Amino acid sequence: MAYLPVSGADFCQMMNLPADMADNPLWALHSGLVMGLMARYTLDEAMEDASTYTPEEPEEGESQVIESEYYYALRLAYSYFMLSQTAHLLNLKTLGQGIVKSIGLDSSTTALLTGHEMDQLASTLELKGLSALGAYISQEGLQRMRELTPAPKRFRIGVI
Repeated sequence: MAYLPVSGADFCQMMNLPADMADNPLWALHSGLVMGLMARYTLDEAMEDASTYTPEEPEEGESQVIESEYYYALRLAYSYFMLSQTAHLLNLKTLGQGIVKSIGLDSSTTALLTGHEMDQLASTLELKGLSALGAYISQEGLQRMRELTPAPKRFRIGVI
């Protein structure tokens, strides 16, 4: 049993999304795109293991043990990439069902995130996905990580 792509239920659990979103067809429709990102940003050996790994069947009464060193890192990265690719679509829901933010001192008013805020969110999620790959990130993944990492703000100090 290959452990990528991640099932909708596991994805929702890892990203702290409501369980009723697990059956959303959005996850299956974007799975190919996310797997493409995974292939670009992950070392070949790790992706090979992710697509061919088959855990041993547990003895009766025992729980299944995952022995792949890539298992958790790649599944978490996949989930962050999936959310980064679909966040804009999740925000399109209207009537207070999209991704909202609180406005005002008393936080009684909410609004959907703006396009710019969604772009920032998607970039942050992609950066988290790249970070989750850890030691299994490819050179292209490292390059993309450098592109997404915000540059520190510089300022000059003068002595008068």
